[in-house]
Amino acid sequence: MTDISRRRVVVGAAWATPAILVATSSPPAAASGGASCSEADNGSTALVSALGWEVTSGSVDAQYGTNGWTPAVAGDSTTITNDWFDVGTAKGFKSMDDNASAATPAVVVARYAFTAVRGAVYNVAFTSKVGYGNGTSTSRQSMVVSVDDAAGSVALAKVSVAHSAAFGGWGGVPAGNSSDATMAADGYTMQAPGSQARTVQVTGNGGQAVLTFTFTIEPVATGETKPVSDDIWVSLPVVTQVACAA
Repeated sequence: MTDISRRRVVVGAAWATPAILVATSSPPAAASGGASCSEADNGSTALVSALGWEVTSGSVDAQYGTNGWTPAVAGDSTTITNDWFDVGTAKGFKSMDDNASAATPAVVVARYAFTAVRGAVYNVAFTSKVGYGNGTSTSRQSMVVSVDDAAGSVALAKVSVAHSAAFGGWGGVPAGNSSDATMAADGYTMQAPGSQARTVQVTGNGGQAVLTFTFTIEPVATGETKPVSDDIWVSLPVVTQVACAA
């Protein structure tokens, strides 16, 4: 069995492209075995449960209360108090707090779990909504979606907020942030502000599978009255069995 609590996946190299840390705390380990896939279950959806979220590296400015599960979870000390991204009651996770540092990136991780039948092929569908912070410049935020299970950890999708002229002519990112070209070369899909439906595919290995959304927010600009970062919201994933692996 793979010890996913100690596994780290690094996307890119050095500071030019931010390091993405996956499963830096201790999500429950997956167990191999269990029932085998049945074609009769094609079209069925798995129960997806939120495991938790945390800031795993660096720090974010939480004074405005814009990070957390949507809708807000009653009694949670990190309850969202502002819905400036107009998410409303849509279920998901929002990474909207700005990086608190002009020198180091911040990393936020949100995790979901579902029981994956051995040999079952699943479509994992979610919507990503991205936007710019309300400032002269807005530091880059990127997201990696990965799955951790009995087979190990695999990156499924990589998304970054687009800042180039090709995506509406936005004025750019602070000095020291990664460029669109750098992110695209490292395999990231560049998303312009707005919502985008996405589907990735996972084959079950038996037992619990953990879907990890890792958000990396690069350093904010120095010398600005209101240094801000990009915003990303992702909907609650819908996991549907579509086939049995050959």
